[in-house]
Amino acid sequence: MRGQASMEWLMLGLLALTLLLVAAGAVMRMQGAQAGLAERRVLQLQVQEMAYYANSICVLGEGNAQALDLAPMEFMLSYNGSGHELVMAGKGGGAQTARVACPVNVEKAGGWGTRAYLYYEPQNGRAGVRVSDRPQP
Repeated sequence: MRGQASMEWLMLGLLALTLLLVAAGAVMRMQGAQAGLAERRVLQLQVQEMAYYANSICVLGEGNAQALDLAPMEFMLSYNGSGHELVMAGKGGGAQTARVACPVNVEKAGGWGTRAYLYYEPQNGRAGVRVSDRPQP
């Protein structure tokens, strides 16, 4: 009788450990999904802010510039000329876009620090904006 009780407790313990492992796996998957969602949201806010300043510089014209603090994360930045959109793509693969009023010259795609500089830069006789990781000389 005593051996049977020990075996029952052993089975209950094994069942409890199995349930804990299943729960831990689910928590880890949720954490990964949440991190991806957070990255997409930060990218969305970042590209919208950059487009806002680019539009302001286009409207205000010559001599205007803006320094923009960036989130400390890896991303790629590009300009889609056919759709007049800034495109910011994160490491997780999600890309966010924002429309801009004038052409944008993005100096480099990746390797951004924590600051971007936007300057008025005429392009083909039209208003335009240059986005750089260095202050204007």
